[in-house]
Amino acid sequence: MTDQLSLYNRALRHLKVRRLANLNEDVLARYEMDAVYTEVKQAMLEKAGWKFALRTSQLTADADDSPSFGLNYAFTLPDDLVRWAAICLDDQLNVEDGSFDIKNGLLFSNSQILYVKYVSNGATYGFDLSKFPDNYCEAFACEMAERTALLITKDDAIYQKVQQDNVRLLARAKNFDAIQEAVRFKPAGTFTSSRRTTGAGPYFRNGNMRLGG
Repeated sequence: MTDQLSLYNRALRHLKVRRLANLNEDVLARYEMDAVYTEVKQAMLEKAGWKFALRTSQLTADADDSPSFGLNYAFTLPDDLVRWAAICLDDQLNVEDGSFDIKNGLLFSNSQILYVKYVSNGATYGFDLSKFPDNYCEAFACEMAERTALLITKDDAIYQKVQQDNVRLLARAKNFDAIQEAVRFKPAGTFTSSRRTTGAGPYFRNGNMRLGG
């Protein structure tokens, strides 16, 4: 099972530095890993719509934030939101909300209830190490290695190699993640696409947020 120590040691392997026996070792490598670990946990979740980190919730409009004009209802964004995967009108997540807008830290819609799916950094979602797939672990570790390479090794050649590996491993992790679940929404037809993109607000296509044109 993945734990913090194993992630550190994966990163150190990329740097060609000896493994840590525990998280209390009084060595430079451990301190530098400590310094980037938390920020990498968040940064990695921001890179894709990772399936293991997805959370589905029902949102109800805020009574205290009723808009005076424009879209009819306002919603508080989830505290654990990292990035959206879908904003829908039904609990099966089949009908996307074509009206929503996000600004000033609030979600606005013409629907009073929304069903949303998003990448969460909650302790039982994206921050739960036990759920990390192996390809994600390797990309996570390489990200830590890149951020600490010069500080730990003082070797520019190792740093450049880790940079290259990071690009490759992140792409592999994303590709592996993409095949774990069928595409939720079928691509819209030409007529539907043209109607959907007449406004300036954002919308989703194949789980990705787009801006209207």
